[in-house]
Amino acid sequence: MLAPLLLSDVAAGRPVVLPDPKAQLVDFVLDRLPEEASERIVLFDPSHPDGTAGFNPLDIGDRDPYVVVDGIVAVLRAVFSDAWGPRTEDILNAALLTLALDGGTRENPHTLLDVPRLLTEPAFRRSVVGSVSGEAVLATFWQPSTT
Repeated sequence: MLAPLLLSDVAAGRPVVLPDPKAQLVDFVLDRLPEEASERIVLFDPSHPDGTAGFNPLDIGDRDPYVVVDGIVAVLRAVFSDAWGPRTEDILNAALLTLALDGGTRENPHTLLDVPRLLTEPAFRRSVVGSVSGEAVLATFWQPSTT
């Protein structure tokens, strides 16, 4: 029932997303697509031996790191609202902004997996925080405590 609709959308040049956990419908549709549509197809197959598609929200590219981090924090706040507090937000905002800014200067940007390392490994933290010391928003957060 879905195959003719999907094929007509592809033929009309409309975007189509087809999640199919068993890949039966995907295989059926792929076998019937016109040749010229092959350049417009992106196939995500986590079972393929080449690996899975990844998404790194801290790979900011040309985007404003402050806006990117605000968006990530907003999503985390919504997901973890029952355990969210102002200090949680301060720590995550500073950590994510630090990683986004520092990662923008590196060949391989940081990922969300670097947050625990930043917060718990002093050597890693020193290597990252040094590159963002000129950021006014982060300067007081990473300043060593005098107490």
